[in-house]
Amino acid sequence: MKSSRAQPRTDHLTDTILREAAPEAKAEIRQQNLEKLTDDQQAVYEIIREHDGVRPDALYEAYCERVVEPQTRRTMTNHLQKMRRYNLVEAEGRGTARAYRAV
Repeated sequence: MKSSRAQPRTDHLTDTILREAAPEAKAEIRQQNLEKLTDDQQAVYEIIREHDGVRPDALYEAYCERVVEPQTRRTMTNHLQKMRRYNLVEAEGRGTARAYRAV
């Protein structure tokens, strides 16, 4: 017959465990997001990493020099939006003063 006393649970997560696991989880999510990028998106991301604070015009120019068949500026803007949603890049400023940085 089983004891009627409740056994303490040992399978719960503490705040400490979660805090310790967070950096590794973030790094894994980041890596998965990087792997989701197409070749063109990867080229844009690498340019941003190499030129911290790059403006859209300079970014597009560097992108066109790097790839064989560059896509349109609008498509590059869509790529940038995707990378922002994935928390791979951040944008500062507006309009012609906007600059992109790798996170």
